[in-house]
Amino acid sequence: MTWLDGAPFVFSPDLIMTIGVEGTPYTNTLLPEGARIGVIGAAADPRLRTPPALELLGPRHYGHDFNYTPIEKLVRR
Repeated sequence: MTWLDGAPFVFSPDLIMTIGVEGTPYTNTLLPEGARIGVIGAAADPRLRTPPALELLGPRHYGHDFNYTPIEKLVRR
């Protein structure tokens, strides 16, 4: 889950990937404090955006009180 200016931004099931400036990929559980990283978002497979899949992968499953919004509707091109 990502936040922008205190508001929910991009979240599951869309992909949020972190990579160090030197090219090292990181998982969010192993990201060292102070690491310089880039963050890349990508649209989830359409099968992961169906209502049954969103019950298991959407923001409400993780305790957030809002519905899923696809990344392409959130990010300017």
